[in-house]
Amino acid sequence: NAEYMGADHCNVVFYVSSMAAELTAKFHKALDFIKTGGEGYSGPPVDLSNEQKLMFYGLFKQATEGKCTQKAPSRLKPVDRYKWESWNKLGSISKDDAMRKYLQELEKLAPGWSNPKSKL
Repeated sequence: NAEYMGADHCNVVFYVSSMAAELTAKFHKALDFIKTGGEGYSGPPVDLSNEQKLMFYGLFKQATEGKCTQKAPSRLKPVDRYKWESWNKLGSISKDDAMRKYLQELEKLAPGWSNPKSKL
């Protein structure tokens, strides 16, 4: 019966790694969507406020690098400071949770963004 449990364990590991790969792929698709300004999206234009840009920046950094361990930039460099604050305030949420949050926030701004309708 140990053989069966081993095979079952492999299926669980494959399923979890498959889910992680799917999350990562969708996250990278979302990054491309944001970079291109929603090119090909049939909904209203995606025009991000500075606050939204900072939120996405922080989630991006958390998703790709993990918890912020950098020292705070000087207050004389406000843009760098705001970016650092948006990342640092996420604390120790996991990379996967940061990716999920990024995707959820994008879905709020651009419903159906991941399935653009082709223009004929």
